[in-house]
Parts: sequence; C-alpha cells; structure tokens
Amino acid sequence: MTAMVETAVTTRKAFSEQRTHKIRPRVLLVDDDFLIADTAMNDLVDAGFDVVLRYNGKEGLATALAEPFDLVITDLMMPVMSGLEMIAALRHAGATMPIVLATAVSPASLPSMAWPRNCKA
Repeated sequence: MTAMVETAVTTRKAFSEQRTHKIRPRVLLVDDDFLIADTAMNDLVDAGFDVVLRYNGKEGLATALAEPFDLVITDLMMPVMSGLEMIAALRHAGATMPIVLATAVSPASLPSMAWPRNCKA
C-alpha cells in the first residue's frame, strides 16, 4: 500500500510540475475534413493538449518528421497521401510516437486493407 501511495504522490507531483511549467502533450492532428478537424482540435485543446493541425497526409508527414510530437491522430482517407501511407512513411523514417488512425470506413472493410508493417489494427 505504501508503494502505491508513493507512486500516486510522485505521479501527481510530476503532473503538477508539468502544469506549472505549462508543458502540454503535443498532438499532430491530420484530417482533410475541415469541420471534423477543427472540432477535434478544439476538443483536444480544451482537454489540455497542444495541437498542430494539417489537412493531408503529405503535410502531416512533413510536420511529423520536422517537429516532436507525443501523439499523431490521422484520418484514413485523404487526398495527396492517405493516413496509411503517412503511417508507413513515418515508421520507415524511424518515428516511434503512438499513432491513432481514425476513419468512417466500416470495420468490416478494414481487415482487407494493406496495413503498414508493425501496425496493429
């Protein structure tokens, strides 16, 4: 029990220090639908994240390779470069941040898609 309390205190202290120094987790949000992207961005900002928004996979890839991010959230189907193509390029370049792939595509259609190596559906 003492170890759990110490862990909780340490975690809370670290969180408080982050809030004091205004360190906010950085999220790259990539979506070609302006309404969805802006709504998601506002929700993430309200939740305490620092959000960078890009509107296609090519812009998202360039940004993700140029700047550090704690998380990438990307749409699947976009013009110029799809979310899957962007993920594959990021992983090929050695990027290790977590990536969330969001889509309106039916779940039944997803297993038939070509997933980049080391991705989990």
